[in-house]
Amino acid sequence: MMLLLHGRDPIPAVLAVIYVIGCLAAVFVWLSGPGGWQGALLAVFALDWAAGTVANAARSTRAYYAELPVWVSVLFVAIHVFEVPILWWLAGGTDLFGWMLLLLTIKMALFICGQIEMRTRKE
Repeated sequence: MMLLLHGRDPIPAVLAVIYVIGCLAAVFVWLSGPGGWQGALLAVFALDWAAGTVANAARSTRAYYAELPVWVSVLFVAIHVFEVPILWWLAGGTDLFGWMLLLLTIKMALFICGQIEMRTRKE
């Protein structure tokens, strides 16, 4: 599982940044969200998306996913695109929805650009 999150041989300081940013995002969303189970689910999404944004910028994650078949990257993006309607359902048209959608978009942009970069270099 850890391999899927941040690739092979991640730098320990980068791992620390990944988890600190993820936890801070989760706490922020929990405190500013709707509370209850919806707030908890939004906090989990925030943890995943914020930590994933940092991880997708890291060399170890980009290199690991570039070693896998392209369909794995497509599936990764598809799963995250499917999360958008869930986000809308949980956060509605609130400012929190906008900020979390921006975070998810940045995460996916970093992932896609990283894959293009790493896969182009391999060829």
